[in-house]
Amino acid sequence: MCERGLDMMDANKCPEYKGYLGSVEYSASDKLLCGKVLGIKSLIMFHAETLQGLIQDFQDAIDHYLSSCAEDGEEPNVPSCDAALFQK
Repeated sequence: MCERGLDMMDANKCPEYKGYLGSVEYSASDKLLCGKVLGIKSLIMFHAETLQGLIQDFQDAIDHYLSSCAEDGEEPNVPSCDAALFQK
């Protein structure tokens, strides 16, 4: 589980991909960067050892989510306008 130990991203640096925003936190116990997609009802989490790896895992998670929704014939959650508030 991630702890709010290191908040590396400010409002100008939150990872964004295809309109989705992600959080970034550091888990000292796991020695991993981790995050979740903000502003949607579905829980999508991602993690990696490096920031570059975290961004790639975030993008892969979004792509997987969107393709899974398409395969299942479901509409993906669209980020709410409130997602911008999470950046601040």
